Amino acid sequence: MNNEPIEARSAHLELRRWRLSDIDALAALTSDPQVMKGVGTGATMDRAKTLRWIENHLHSYERFGYGCWAVVERASGDVIGWGGLSHSPNTPEPPLVEILFALSPNVWGRGLGSELVGEIVAAAWRRPQLEELVATLDPDNKASVKVLEKNGFIHVQTEVGDDGLPSAWYGLLRPGI
Repeated sequence: MNNEPIEARSAHLELRRWRLSDIDALAALTSDPQVMKGVGTGATMDRAKTLRWIENHLHSYERFGYGCWAVVERASGDVIGWGGLSHSPNTPEPPLVEILFALSPNVWGRGLGSELVGEIVAAAWRRPQLEELVATLDPDNKASVKVLEKNGFIHVQTEVGDDGLPSAWYGLLRPGI
């Protein structure tokens, strides 16, 4: 089970499928308020919710051929975040594919976010059925906004969600569309 193919490899990162053995590394991230501040409602997750999150993405690989991957720092071999593709529950049919990404605060400010998003976008375009990507985030998350814009995403709108929180929507079309 530890020889899953690498989805993407860049200068500093590898993206691969989650392993159940990744639970400790992911739980450390999902329980960190700094990391989770920019994810969904900002609520942290306990170990059980984190395990369900991994299982949901394992099912996504089987159903759609993609999901959210473990982000591994090549130099250390450590899981330092997540990034990938998810059918967005926030969009009308047919569902848009949403890009997700988060990194450990220990690696912030090193340009890895931009490198990560570039690899996720490249992985998306290797799937011919995907024509558009969306990203939703807190409009005050300036670092993530910069990462998206550096990778070609365009601001579409900002709205207040059902949870009462503002959400900025960014989009990216497959080149040539």
